[in-house]
Amino acid sequence: MTNMTPCIDDEIELITKAVENEFSSVSKYYNSKPNSSGIIIKRTSVSITKKDLLSWLDKQYIYPKVYWYSRDMNQETVCAGSIHTITGTHVKNLKKEFNSTAMLHTPKCRYFGGLSFESKIESPDWNPFAAYQFVLPEFELINKNDYETIFVCNVKIDLSKNLNEQKIDYCNDLSRLIFATNPLESLPLEIESRIDLPNQKDWNVKIDSILDAIENGLFNKLVLARETTLRCKNKINALSLLADIGDRALNSYRFHFQPTPETAFFGISPERLFLRDKNKISVEAIAGTSHRGNTKNHEIQISEKLLKSEKVNREHHYVVKNVKQVLNDLDAKIESENQPEIMKLHQLLHLFKEITARLPEDNNDIDTLTTLHPTPAVGGYPRQNALSHIENFEEFDRGWYASPIGWIGKDETEFAVAIRSGLTKGNILKIYNGAGIVKGSTANDEWAEIEMKYSSVISLINSS
Repeated sequence: MTNMTPCIDDEIELITKAVENEFSSVSKYYNSKPNSSGIIIKRTSVSITKKDLLSWLDKQYIYPKVYWYSRDMNQETVCAGSIHTITGTHVKNLKKEFNSTAMLHTPKCRYFGGLSFESKIESPDWNPFAAYQFVLPEFELINKNDYETIFVCNVKIDLSKNLNEQKIDYCNDLSRLIFATNPLESLPLEIESRIDLPNQKDWNVKIDSILDAIENGLFNKLVLARETTLRCKNKINALSLLADIGDRALNSYRFHFQPTPETAFFGISPERLFLRDKNKISVEAIAGTSHRGNTKNHEIQISEKLLKSEKVNREHHYVVKNVKQVLNDLDAKIESENQPEIMKLHQLLHLFKEITARLPEDNNDIDTLTTLHPTPAVGGYPRQNALSHIENFEEFDRGWYASPIGWIGKDETEFAVAIRSGLTKGNILKIYNGAGIVKGSTANDEWAEIEMKYSSVISLINSS
């Protein structure tokens, strides 16, 4: 049985005192100006004993819940609760919402969340996520090394209200937190049924239609996605699936966004949309998929074939070309780009290129986000031509699949592309994958690529 201890130990007393000190410092200012009004955000943190973050998050009763593992930074973060949520029914309102909040300018505060592939949500399955949703967490736990966890409290103080009552309310939230000392229990999937949308027969028909459209010059590339619905014997815990994956998600982001107890969106994506450090931005282009092979020599042969493949390089070319066009639209100055190389995942290989650029000083993350998304790696090329045709071929709402997911901060921002992802609700798991269709593609090969991606995810979350 998991050993759970309420947050009444020395570590929680330490963070409680830190929070009380923040209220005391504000109180001095407040008392000197009794007619003060406005919102103040205080961010305070303490170092505590190293925690298993997925286990900790699983035990909490505060929503929304967020899990984020940065692919390159070796930093793991979990969040519970929200002191401020930015959400809406249409992506066009996102920039206005963000620009209207001063909280974004608080140093080190990060808004975690994502947005939908299309401008709005159509399916009820995605309603809890909305067209976009970003949260400034109430509580964060961050693991940066092997010996400590940073426990962060983001405190929202309304100067027009009673400070002591706000302090009591916040400390009550602290007291509701639960700590688990044992790792999250592994719960492999027990699948009862599987439905593919489209099925392989319909897939073949759609691919033929897409290839005809390419031949007729409507677009050069279109990404066709598949929704695989798994009905399982028991209720699915997405955090348990992420715990099963662990460190085997090589060169991949791991993410989880759970707005309510009933549903969660999670994934293991290798693809970064962009990373911003002040005004320096790193963007990636990924295309082409192959198995790694059974031996080192086999892997080398497959990698060389991937690098030389005319079809894969054509697909990759459109992604790179679009990235450069977008950076130009953002008035960014490209500083470097490497030659295409091979990205190695746990079971798969991809063709990969990184491009770095310098953004103008007045850069806005929402402009960057909405200008970059969707890339030809998940949409098509030319972008608008392909996007206008995707809904003609897909019979389901992508929701947050293939969309930006990550966090926005004052000095840094990072987003992954939410591929290799799934949506859970009760005992239902919907897994999403896509394949880029260009001249030279065949229906059977693209179906096999989708199966490769699907199998790699299933094998990860079914392994213990």
